[in-house]
Formats: sequence, structure tokens, C-alpha cells
Amino acid sequence: MTTDKSADLPTAFAAAAELASNGPPEAAIAAFEAVVARWPAVSVAHANLAVLLRRTGRIDDAIAAFRTAARLQPADPDRHAALAGACHGARRVDEAAVALRRQVILQPADPEALYNVGVTLPLLGTRADGRRWLKRAVALDPARPGAWDRLGRVTARLGDLATATLLVRRALLLAPGHAEALADLARLAESEPPCRRWLCVDPGDDQAAIALAEALVAAGDAAAAAPVLARFEAAPEVPEPALRVGRRAGLDWARTATSRYERWIAAVEARDDPVALAAECAGWTEPPVISVLVPVCDPPPAILEQAIASVERQLYPHWRLRLADDASSDPAVRAVLEAAAARDPRIAVTWRAERGHISAATNSALAMAEGGWVGFLDHDDMLHPHALHHVAAAIVADPDLDLVFTDEDKIDELGSRFGAHFKPDFDPDRVLGQNYVCHLAVYRRALVERVGGLRKGVEGSQDHDLLLRVSEATTPDRIRHLPRVLYHWRAVAGSTALTMDAKPYAAAATRRAVAEHLARRHPGARLVPAGDGHRVEWPLPAPAPLASIVVATRDRLELLRRCVDGVLHATGYPEREVVILDNGSERSETLAWFRQVEQDPRVRVLARPGPFNFSALMNDGAAAARGDVLVFLNNDVEPLDPDWLEELVRQACRRDVGAVGAKLLYPDRTVQHGGVVLSGDWVARHVDVGQPDTDGGYMGRARLVQTLSAVTGACLAMRREVFDAAGGFDAEHLTVDYSDIDLCLQASARGFRTVWTPHARLLHHESATRGPYMTVAKRRRWEVETAIMRERWGALLHADPWYNANLGIDPETRTYEFAVPPRPTTMPIGE
Repeated sequence: MTTDKSADLPTAFAAAAELASNGPPEAAIAAFEAVVARWPAVSVAHANLAVLLRRTGRIDDAIAAFRTAARLQPADPDRHAALAGACHGARRVDEAAVALRRQVILQPADPEALYNVGVTLPLLGTRADGRRWLKRAVALDPARPGAWDRLGRVTARLGDLATATLLVRRALLLAPGHAEALADLARLAESEPPCRRWLCVDPGDDQAAIALAEALVAAGDAAAAAPVLARFEAAPEVPEPALRVGRRAGLDWARTATSRYERWIAAVEARDDPVALAAECAGWTEPPVISVLVPVCDPPPAILEQAIASVERQLYPHWRLRLADDASSDPAVRAVLEAAAARDPRIAVTWRAERGHISAATNSALAMAEGGWVGFLDHDDMLHPHALHHVAAAIVADPDLDLVFTDEDKIDELGSRFGAHFKPDFDPDRVLGQNYVCHLAVYRRALVERVGGLRKGVEGSQDHDLLLRVSEATTPDRIRHLPRVLYHWRAVAGSTALTMDAKPYAAAATRRAVAEHLARRHPGARLVPAGDGHRVEWPLPAPAPLASIVVATRDRLELLRRCVDGVLHATGYPEREVVILDNGSERSETLAWFRQVEQDPRVRVLARPGPFNFSALMNDGAAAARGDVLVFLNNDVEPLDPDWLEELVRQACRRDVGAVGAKLLYPDRTVQHGGVVLSGDWVARHVDVGQPDTDGGYMGRARLVQTLSAVTGACLAMRREVFDAAGGFDAEHLTVDYSDIDLCLQASARGFRTVWTPHARLLHHESATRGPYMTVAKRRRWEVETAIMRERWGALLHADPWYNANLGIDPETRTYEFAVPPRPTTMPIGE
């Protein structure tokens, strides 16, 4: 149905509205496009068109239509609200904020409008403005607990904790079971912990019990914490936080129990034989000299002494300790530093007359450095006794290295170690979202000096900024990761070891460091907000490349229809086509649907009957596809976000990237695929299976774009040139189970990284069209293909560079839970 050119506006509008209610979405869009073309000054027509465009995933076009509607009817606050909602959905928060400001100008007494602008502005870093709008919102609607809680949260971020506590308490007076307010108050309150009420709301909540016990201990009432923690005493595995607060409370069972990580320490660190390590070092003809740089600014003297002692206790003797006092005011700090310099000639101190903050102080220490290497130690942290030996061993083994970094953990006031961070190798993508390299990092001194040392103006993220600048001056093969815990990060109140909220300026410094790195190294890439952090939006070539979505199917129309409809009508990226490989469908409704869908010029259906061979079908689809970017998609996968395809194409068009994978969710919104790790004799496993979509994952990795060894073929994007270079899917030897893993590894062997992005999300009804997985025939095929992969890729399957060897991976262990003892590899850990 089309709009009659001779019809008047009411008739044409009614016809378009009828299509919007009962007709195909594309026909309704065409009808409203005809209306706005003929009557371009009718605001409501643009608004209706915008709604349809947004519904079908054409977000940019929808925003343009919403913007036109608002321009034509600038006095209608609903027009600006609709524009803001579309911009929020597209993560264009800055544009949403502009529209919301216009809405509140028109509706200054609408608490909902005031609330919306109040929660949006802090996302742009303007917390003070956000607080101002939220104050007006609660003044107009004082019965809204969520607004009081949000006001309290932004007030806390601005440093006024006392007022923030009162505001969050107001939220809880209105809604005693408000979970977010209870959690916020648990972080704010120093007495009368709200966790007590939280625990009343949900008595089985272990997190609330631990928070309550911690608050009681902090308030000096350790006796009251004992019954709260009693539930953990007989538990087969005591949660690490419960164990630590139990020790602080002086509970006997907590002192004698051990955490899983402490058992890992006992099992793993005993492998080091100090005598053998000393003998190894004695055999080096040119042992590297490592200067440890420590900026000092009024730490507790006892903790500073422990930091210095951890260097003095190093098994490796060829170190220098360079301490730069940044005008500390405590005379006890000076006494500690003078005593250290007096007792060991390898220790030197410089005294800064004026406080310059951490970058300036570290540079003062750098100016005193000796030897070819410099490492960084915070004035309250500690090195493992074997830290510098293992770093030196790596340098001796490969003198061309420019940076060596290690795993790390945290240490509390009682000396308990916890919070191990087992890291992947150096990843140029992941490091843009998170400085996971952090501690211990030992750099080639000449390279640090060449890039200008630590930079002023990025304090709070000075280590991240240095890492990014050094990475520009070297190559990834000259950066070595040692999967050993060699640095202990002190976890005390106000330390970022406990929470990044302790130093909110660090987040702003990180954004600046990453944005400037992108400007230098990747022109065209830009930083955009993502949740509480940021992500990189990579540029698209001009013109935007055609993406060919290749889908194999055999009947199961209810799944296929959702898949294809999502690609055609709920996907924002415009340059796309669908190639369907029909592997012998027989049902009449499926065949009829094929004839119908082929009326869309973006769709082709190719008959490919015969036994199911996933690899052959995908190769045939790739050969028939017209696009420069190939997207292999299972027929039981459907898009969740309209920008999923654009994200995949942007990533796939990067020169050094081969395969690109998405985040796939089960229908219950738990993770089905968060990437793939190699798993030795089991070949490969999906990451984070069963975790909630909202879960940040191990050390926040589930929110970060990152390099992995492989991604699933259920949704895999790749430039055609990479696909051809890798030889396509192996249709002869790997017909179903591991052809996607093999394709990723083949591309990697040719210098192309495999990237996984959480910013492309799709729903996966896993293997719905293939039936029960392990029939006898399927198991036989799986065993054959497993043997082929073991023979073809050998040792690589046992040493995934993007998955730490200290993390479990066998079928009995969930991913990203550390292994006790470490899983076997083909090489000793740390070599």
C-alpha cells in the first residue's frame, strides 16, 4: 500500500497510520516518508516516522526525524523528550542532555523531566549541574525515593559524604527495601549500618551479611559481627571477604580457615627454590640493573617501612631503590627515608621542596635511576621477594624486551593476601579500556626517558598514560607478561585498590590519556561513553562497506524468521544483504516464506541440499556474497541491539583485525558466548557461560573489547580478504564443531588478531536447529575433529596467551576461577 499523491493530508496520514498498526514496517516507513516529503512542515508526521525508524533499528535516521519534529514544534516538550530518549538509546548522551535541557525549560515544574536531566548530566562529567537539577526534582516530588538516592549518589561523588548519607537515608525512609539506596548507604555510613535493614529484607543475602559485619567491625563492635558471620563458619568454601572481616573481628574459625586463593599461594609459590634461583642469577654474565622508583607523600611510616623492606628483601641483588619525597609534612616519614638510605648504598633519596604530585615526584626518582631498567612501586605497596629475579630472568632470556609486567594481588592491614588479578598477555585493545598491566611493570629506562617520563596533568592515571605512550614507541612482541603474582597492592580506605570511586579524578585522567593516545595513534577513532566508563568507536571506511550476512538453515522457520527479520528490520547499519543457504528444507511454510522474503532485494536464498556441513555451507555463502565484510550467523541467533552490525563492521575493518565476535545471550539473558579460550586437550571453551548479562565478569573483562584466541561461528565477522587469506572454513576435515576456532587461529597465524566485543549483543537459541547434541554419530565426529585440532595446533591449545595459566579451564572448572594448582601448560609459568 502506498500513499496517494492526490490525497489530502488527513487521508494520507490515516493511510500511513493504518500501515503502522497493521502492515509491514518498511511499508509504513515508506508511507510516512511520502507524507513528510509532501508536507515537510507537519511535526507529528516526522515524529511518527521517527518512532517507526527507531523500532526497525535505523537509529541515526530516527534521531534525525525526532530532531526535525522538535525543530518544527519547539514549544512541545514531548518532542524534545522523544529526541532525548532516542539519543540515550544510541548512547549519544551529549545530544540527549541538550534535548532534556530544552524539555525542562518548557516544563520547569515537571519532576520527571528534571530527574532525567539530573541523572544524564553526571554521565558527561558535570556532576554539579546534575545535582542542581536533582535538587529541583526532589523539591517538586519529595515522595520519589529513587530521586533522593540519585541525589545522594552524585553528592557523594562531589565529596560531601555527610550530606550524601542524609539524602540516601531519606530515600530509605520512603522505601525501606530500596536495594540501590541500601547499597549506597552501606558504602557511606560509618555507624548504624543500613545492611541490617538490607538483611531483614533478604535474610539469605550473603553480601548483606558480610557488609553488615564489616560495618560493625569498623564501628568497633566486633562481638556483634560474630553471629552475623556464623553462617560461614561451617561452609565448605568461605567467601574471601567473609574470611577477611572474620579475621578483623578476631574470630578463631576465620584465623584457621584458608581461602581458595591462600591455598593456591601455598601450592604454587612453594615451587620457587631460592637456592636454585640464586644459582641461576649467579650464572648471568650481564645481570640487568633495575631501579625501583617510589614517589613518597606522607604515607603511614610503618607502611612505608614495609614497602622499603620488600625491596631490601629481594633475592635478586642487582637493584637500586630511588625514593622521591614529595614535600611530606610528617617528620617520621623523613626519619624512615634517612634510615633506609643510611643502611644500604643501593638506596638513595631526593627531597622535593614543593609538592608536585605523583608524576612530578616519580620523575624526580627517575632522574636518579641507574641501570637499564626502571620499575614502579607505590609508597604503601610491596614486592614479592622473588619479583625482580623473575623480571630479570625474562630480560636475560630476551634482551630485546622493552616492558615486563606481572600479575598482582592485594594485601590488607592484617597482611592477608586476596583479590588476585591473573592477567592476559599485552592486548592493545583491552588496554584502551582498562590499565590491567598496572603492577608490577618494569620498563626499559631509555624508552621511558625518550617518551618524557610520567606526564603532569594525568595524575590518577599516570601509569596508564605512560603505558600507552610507551606502547606507541615499541611493538607488542617486545612486551612480556609473566603470569606470576609478584606485586601486592595495599588495600586501605581511600585506596584505588579497594574501589576506583576513592579517586574519581582518575577516571577523567584515564579518558584524557586514552583519547590523546587515539589521536596520536589512530586518527578517526573516538572515545564514547559506555556505562560507567568509555569505549572506542572505530571509524568506518568511506563509503561504508557492504556487510553480507550468511545464514544456513533447514526448516525451523520460527527461528529463521526472527533471525532474518532482525537483520532486515531491527538493524541500524544500512549497507547489508542476507544470503540464506537452504540445506534441504522441506516444510511448505518454509518454502513459501523463502519465495516471500526473496522479494526483498537485499535477500537471496541458495539451495544447498545434502548432509549438514557447516563449513561447506559457510564457504558457499561467502563465495556468493557481494560484501567486503562477511558475517556468519546461525539461524537461531537474533539481534538484540540495532547497532550490533555496525559495531562488528567497525571492528572488522581495522587493518590488524581478523575475526570479530559478539556477546551472545541465552533467552534468559545469561551469557552463552563471551568469547572462546583454548583449553588444552578439550580444545576450546566459551567464556563466562551462565553469567548474567549485567555481570562485569572477571576483573571487568565482560565490559571490554579485547583480543582472544577465537570466537564462535554463531556470529563471526571477517573482512573478505582475511577470510580468503586464512583459506576459509575447513570443509574437508572440520565440518561442524571446530571449524570456527580453526578459522580464527588460521587468521591469527597470518598476523590478524581475533577481537571480541561486548557492544554487539545478540540472542542465541543454541543449536536449536540441530537437535540434541551428543548422539552417537555426533560424538564420533566430535572426537575425530578434536583429534585433528590437537594435531594441527598442538602446544598452542595449552598456552592461550589471552587466558592466564593460573585460571581454571577444564570441564569441571568455570572459566575465570583460578586453578588449584595451576593447569598444566607446555612451558613453565613465567617463561
